[in-house]
Amino acid sequence: MVRKSFGGLVDGRQIKAARAALGITQAELAELAGLHPKTIAYYEAQSPLSRHLVMMLNVNAVFEHLCVEFGQGRDLEVRFRRSC
Repeated sequence: MVRKSFGGLVDGRQIKAARAALGITQAELAELAGLHPKTIAYYEAQSPLSRHLVMMLNVNAVFEHLCVEFGQGRDLEVRFRRSC
C-alpha cells in the first residue's frame, strides 16, 4: 500500500503555522494548492482536520505516486506524467 506521510499534519493550526513560517498568505497557498482561499481559511479553522480530508490527501498521494495528473476545470481530464 502506498501511503504518503503528512507528518501528523492533521491540525488546522499546523497548516497556519507552516504557512506563516513560509511567509505566504492564504491566497498564495490556495493558488499553489489549486484551492479557493476560503477553503484554506476553512482548513485552518479546523482542529483537527476531518478524517475525510486526511483520507482524500492520502488518495491524492497515491495518484501522485502512480504519476497520475488531473486536468483543471470540468473536463475530467486524467493523464500520466511523462517524467515519473
